[in-house]
Order: sequence, then C-alpha cells, then structure tokens
Amino acid sequence: MIGYIKGTVADLKNNPVLILVQEGALGYQVHLPQRLIDYQLKKNQTIELYIYTHVREDALDLFGFQSIDEKEFFLTLLQVSGLGPKTALSLLSKTEPEQLLSWIRNKDKEAICKLPGVGKKTAERMILDLSEKVEKKIKLGLFSTFINQGSVSVSDFRKNGIQKNDDFAQTSYYVDAKEGLIDLGFKDSHAQLLLSKIIETNVSKQWTAEELIRSVLKNNQNSL
Repeated sequence: MIGYIKGTVADLKNNPVLILVQEGALGYQVHLPQRLIDYQLKKNQTIELYIYTHVREDALDLFGFQSIDEKEFFLTLLQVSGLGPKTALSLLSKTEPEQLLSWIRNKDKEAICKLPGVGKKTAERMILDLSEKVEKKIKLGLFSTFINQGSVSVSDFRKNGIQKNDDFAQTSYYVDAKEGLIDLGFKDSHAQLLLSKIIETNVSKQWTAEELIRSVLKNNQNSL
C-alpha cells in the first residue's frame, strides 16, 4: 500500500498527474483535486502527497492530498453511502475542504446542493452519514487546519470523555500504521496492542503513521 509520495510534477495536462520519484527513475499517476492543478501546481515543482490507494479488480488508483487533514476528510467522504473515491475527489475539486466541512457541520443542504453534480438526495445522505462522524473526528484532533482551532492531543481526549483506543482506530494514521506493521510481519492483534501501548505512553504527542511505525519498531526490535 502506497501512503506517501515525494516527487516532481512531470505533466499537468491530465488528471491523474504524473509524479516522478527516485530522480525520475520511477513515476506514479496520481489523481489530485483539480483546484490544486489549476491554481497551485507548476511543472517540475517538487510536491509531497499523502496517498490513498484504491484497489479494484481491474485497476489500482492513487489519490493524492497535500495534508493529512485533507486525506482524512476525503476518507470521511467515502463513508457516505454510494459515494466512491472519484466522486469524493470531484467534491474536493469544486470547493475547499474547509468550506465543505463547514456545510456538513451546519447541515446546510442548500449550499451542498449548489456543487455541480450534487443533488438533493446526495446532500441529504452526506449530512445524515457524516454529521456525527466529523464531530467525533474533530474531538480527536482532526481537521484542525480547517476550523482554525488548536490541535488536540491524546491527553485532551480525556477531557472530552474519550478514553478508548478504539477511537483512534477510526483515523487514517492509525489504520495506515497498523497495515504497515502487518506488511512488516506483525500479526493484526499484536500490531493493535503495540500501537495502543505507544499511544498510551505518549499522551501529549500528535502522531503520524510513519512516527507510530518507527516507535513500534524501535521499542520491539524482536517482536516479529
């Protein structure tokens, strides 16, 4: 599973965009929000992307985002019944993620319906399926870059009555870290246990998947 890419933009004429890595020896076709291509990217620009890998029987598609929050929001949109990755990316191409998040939180069906290709039923499903989910993720410290509030640490979760590591298991960085450990040979249950211990003993830290994996490997060199 590909979770991160740093490379050079080779071509902006199409979406997916070709990103060259390893000094141009390897390239990935990555689907990006169109607003990023239109207004921010330039050819030969170096870019860092957090990747969602979508595997189908006949294809493997990569979707790229400039921040963990944007990727997490994309994954949240995928929880809407009947909404696939290309539709979710299309939504993030037509509006800024912080704007769409605000509409969902405020249950502003009329505003969501103004997005091209979004009808009344889709807007209603988005509000119904996501309203509670996004509020819970905000309490977990996600989307802080979208809503102009300080980041929330693990110790702050206690103040909000969130005490179980099961809450972390719903975030992309926890899932990515667990899958990374499994790829390295850890059993699923063992990976979950080790991740829980790392989180509990570092309650004030803001984690990424890569940091979690490195911490587990450092503390459990003989656990495979």
